[in-house]
Amino acid sequence: MDKSIEQNLLSFFKDHRLVKYKKGENLYRPGDIFHDVSFVKSGYVRLYFTSPEGKELTLDFFKPLFYLSFFYSLTRSESRYYFEALSPVEVYKSPKKDFLDFLEKNPQINLSLYTNIAKLTQDIFLNIENIVTNNAYCKVANTLYTLSSKLGVKKNGHVLIDLSLTHRIIASLAGLTRETASLQIKKLEREGVILQESKHIIIKDPQRLSELAILS
Repeated sequence: MDKSIEQNLLSFFKDHRLVKYKKGENLYRPGDIFHDVSFVKSGYVRLYFTSPEGKELTLDFFKPLFYLSFFYSLTRSESRYYFEALSPVEVYKSPKKDFLDFLEKNPQINLSLYTNIAKLTQDIFLNIENIVTNNAYCKVANTLYTLSSKLGVKKNGHVLIDLSLTHRIIASLAGLTRETASLQIKKLEREGVILQESKHIIIKDPQRLSELAILS
């Protein structure tokens, strides 16, 4: 999202109700109705669902809460997903009418909103394609590359994924069991591509990870 658009959205939302969630709390569950449009001020939110067999599949992080809360509030349909706080989270909540009035007065933001919804949809489709078509090694490499692109902090030629990640979360993003994901993570570590430090992952060789992601 363009920084100026994001700042304009933040300026609008900061005049509305702020709700705080603890790490591990669910902001929304399947069956919940979105009466407001939600905008994440700080923290990370995971969007996921569970299969009939009880397997978790993560679709995305952070931004989807804003976009999906907008669509669900328009359609008044029930949520199909869990929105879990992966860290302490602060969320602004605006009544739907207030937000629609804001968009009517700001057509450039309206256009940006729908452009980014299209990009979000594309990212989710790519993640599903990764889950369906790739082998386990490439699935994990692709997942870590995506996370480093979204959440990476560059330091001394390396990239720190700025989020505490368990192997369970990585597995749910890659569509694998935790045990299989752990094996592939250790393989990438042995090859010198990544380093694990206290539930954080450092990309030691961003170029190699990029090549693996492209190959996948």
